[in-house]
Amino acid sequence: MRDMAAKQYPLKGIGDAEHVADLMVWLLSESAARVTGQIWAIDGGFSSIRPVVK
Repeated sequence: MRDMAAKQYPLKGIGDAEHVADLMVWLLSESAARVTGQIWAIDGGFSSIRPVVK
């Protein structure tokens, strides 16, 4: 079932907690000092096709 779900994502595969942690580390770093008020979708592109998927 997981393999079937993974095929639905534009970026193949299913992410894990490491992907979210990597973004959090970057957001807490000086490199992201100018980033404000953003919504980050860490969903492998699924939200961009969600209306199409039934």
